[in-house]
Amino acid sequence: MVVHDVGRTPAAAWDLPKLALEAQRALKVHPISASPGPDGNDAVKRVLGGVTTVATGVAELRNKAGTGHGPGRPRVGLGARHAHLAVGAARLWCEFMLDTLGDPHAPRRGDTTEIKPEGSKR
Repeated sequence: MVVHDVGRTPAAAWDLPKLALEAQRALKVHPISASPGPDGNDAVKRVLGGVTTVATGVAELRNKAGTGHGPGRPRVGLGARHAHLAVGAARLWCEFMLDTLGDPHAPRRGDTTEIKPEGSKR
């Protein structure tokens, strides 16, 4: 878990949105604390805001829309396409967080030097 890997202990009362928020803060990729992207604009911050919304939306879909805990009656209105959306969104967030955790140049490590692609003259 990202929060543990950066030396923090989550509180037992944290729900998924709080856990996601704290994980993003720990990796310094929460849109409020993130610096502008390598090109100097805020596009990366906007994308990070979307990723934050994704984590919260997936939790709400599971818990509040009735696909997780709740009354044991059949659900209506949600189909396979919604399940695919939720899985894809969750995967996006998880892959980004794990990529950031393992990136030696990630903001939390203090080295934001851009890695140039092979053959790049930049």
